[in-house]
Amino acid sequence: MAKLLLFLSLLLLANLCESYKSLRSPVLRSNSPNYIKNEEKRSYTVLTASTVGVAAGASNSITFAALSAVSKLLSTCGIGVWASKVGILDKSAMSVLSKLIFNLLQPCLLFVNVASTCAKLKESGSAAAVALLPIAAGVQILLGYIIGKVVSLFLYGNKSTEESKELLTCTTFGNSGPLPLTFVDALLRNHVNSAHLPKSIGYVSLYLLGWSPLFWIFAPAILSDDSNSKTDWKVVQSRVLSPPVLGSIFGVIVGSLPFLRSIFISPTGFLNPIFESMRTLGAGYLPAVLLVLAGSLLPSPDASGATEKAATTANDSKIDIGYIKQIVAIYLARFLLIPTAGFAIIKALKTRVPALSSILSDPILVFVLLLETAMPSAQNSTVILQLQKKSAAAARMARILLAIYVLGVPAISYWLIKILKYSNL
Repeated sequence: MAKLLLFLSLLLLANLCESYKSLRSPVLRSNSPNYIKNEEKRSYTVLTASTVGVAAGASNSITFAALSAVSKLLSTCGIGVWASKVGILDKSAMSVLSKLIFNLLQPCLLFVNVASTCAKLKESGSAAAVALLPIAAGVQILLGYIIGKVVSLFLYGNKSTEESKELLTCTTFGNSGPLPLTFVDALLRNHVNSAHLPKSIGYVSLYLLGWSPLFWIFAPAILSDDSNSKTDWKVVQSRVLSPPVLGSIFGVIVGSLPFLRSIFISPTGFLNPIFESMRTLGAGYLPAVLLVLAGSLLPSPDASGATEKAATTANDSKIDIGYIKQIVAIYLARFLLIPTAGFAIIKALKTRVPALSSILSDPILVFVLLLETAMPSAQNSTVILQLQKKSAAAARMARILLAIYVLGVPAISYWLIKILKYSNL
């Protein structure tokens, strides 16, 4: 697996080199004697060549940025896979790192960026995005659920099986936090407009404000057994009101109230040192979460791993047609149907709904909304199955997610390029 990720990273880096070369080479030669016959035509041709050259250069730079983001993700995950395989990132390390991310690093990142984004939106008088993004999260979840239901009915009929539940969960809920934040950081960190990065992180955080409660309420219900469908509402409440969600909520409060903005966000505010220290802690979220993502997709060996490894190898050696059908169905739903529907909805809203056309004129908002539609399935589905004490189902879900994440590299690259071009970033 580590070799496969390394190979894909090297392949993408080769593509980056080709893109870089194409950026350096002239697109058209305007001084060919056969091409230019008189002075008027020469001027027109030079102008046309310059226009085409700029357009091609912009297209190549977008391709370069998208492939660079994917290559960065694969390289970091490759290191995480290696660390997991050699035992550096073992179960105890994963547990500690996960707790650190969940209880400290992610809440700090979300609080700082949501507060900063809400403050800027309030000052500019365009705070509609604060309400639009959580609603958009709910709409996308509903869209994924409908598509998953249709695909599930086509494959499994009306039967409620473990496979149909896994498929429905994977199509309904995408990776709406770690991967979008990773791609946002990779694509916009060196952007000419330095305000784009914190604004985009703030938008992703606001999206999570609607996504996280819905995930922790409905994903366990989808994956639960019909015969044992009792819901532990204490667990649901602790997940809904989790530290990341609370960090986003407090960020909205601080960014919306002038008094709190003055003491937290203003450089002269007496609580600004705490705000800046939280910004520093939040910077550690992305590398840490990528290591956890790699480790969760490829668990490290444990002390009792000999028997489990033998059993897994035996199962993997058999061609599982049902498993392949699941992968193909989830892949088509998450990387074809949902992104295509997302583009269609955004275009329709911009042209048919005047009240939203001005809001959707924000390129960062459009970029984040479309980015969320092109992500693979949420890896937290394995956590829910583990909480339900379904170890076999959790292992099968990890297998599904591993295939989706690895096979999804070309599709994610394609959609990143398309999204960057459409949003004019």
